Amino acid sequence: LDESILFITYFFSTSLLSIIVIEKIVNTELILKSIFYSSLVYACIKLLLTLLSFVNILPIQFTSEFIFQVFKVQPMLFPITENLSRLQLANDYIICFVLFFMISMSDKFKFLGRNKLFIYFFILLFCVLVSFSRYMMIVLFLAISFYIVNSFKFTLEKILSFFIFFL
Repeated sequence: LDESILFITYFFSTSLLSIIVIEKIVNTELILKSIFYSSLVYACIKLLLTLLSFVNILPIQFTSEFIFQVFKVQPMLFPITENLSRLQLANDYIICFVLFFMISMSDKFKFLGRNKLFIYFFILLFCVLVSFSRYMMIVLFLAISFYIVNSFKFTLEKILSFFIFFL
């Protein structure tokens, strides 16, 4: 029942957001800022909880139980070392895709300024790395690959020639 409520909430939220953007009730930059800053707040909270767990101040199991009791969502936990554990929620995928768009479409994030963009990028990146998710690493690798291909103006013909040369 809880998952169906989450799905319905997600479906209606996404539908409403799409209508708001299409009808130009709110501009897309405002929505992008909202997504970005909420992702940044989430990343900072997650990094803080991970740090507190790492230095044995707040057990990660306590955090997991609290999240489950309050939000009815079970975080994914997996011990990495004695003091470090993987803590992953669905929100981590949002962080991952915010980073993807920061890398592949950096012109959309001009509202941050260069210094803030650099600092915020590494906060979000560290949050993704702490998740220890191979899927998220692959998404970031693809974003960096797209960035390199676009930066050096590679064409499909040049890429195929490169691979044919080495085969």
